[in-house]
Amino acid sequence: MPEPIVVENPITIPVIIPETPATLPTEEIKFEDLAPNIQKFVDRERTKASTTARDKALRDALHNPDIQKAIKTELEAEATLTAEQKLERRSKELDLKSNKVDAREKLVAGGLVGEDLNEALEIVVSDDPVTTQARVDKFLNVIKKAVTSESERSKRESLRNTPKPNTGVTVTKEFKDMNFEERIKLRDIDPTKYKLEMDKLRTKI
Repeated sequence: MPEPIVVENPITIPVIIPETPATLPTEEIKFEDLAPNIQKFVDRERTKASTTARDKALRDALHNPDIQKAIKTELEAEATLTAEQKLERRSKELDLKSNKVDAREKLVAGGLVGEDLNEALEIVVSDDPVTTQARVDKFLNVIKKAVTSESERSKRESLRNTPKPNTGVTVTKEFKDMNFEERIKLRDIDPTKYKLEMDKLRTKI
């Protein structure tokens, strides 16, 4: 029988038991509750992210063949202009911006907001201030008339659907003794009673 092998100074291998991970806080963390330096860091990261997204959109746009063609066409057209024409073009661009600001104020005062406001500006603004204001006034008048017309239509519809009030007139005369006009009046005042009386007459006949 072979002798057992005896190992001197056996090596002990330590077993590492991982610690239980700390439980993350479930309470919502509000931005205003953060320390000032953390707030600055978050703001900086937000700005960096939005700038990156804007730069990417710009790069994508510049690589778009249709946009490249439009830019090339615009640059070629600009190159053929004389100094006087360039000055006139720049002046018109400034007039457009100025007229757009004035038109926006007037349209907002007239009740237009959001997408409706943007669409209206596309329609009314020109490089001539007189033309722009005339278009704004005309546009607002059209809107006002449309609103008034719709309001009146709604009122008429409401009155049409409203039951006629009871006049409170009580007819005491016997139906058989009434003349034609009196019976018509009863029909208008009390249709139910008129029908009952007419049914009685038909029964008797």
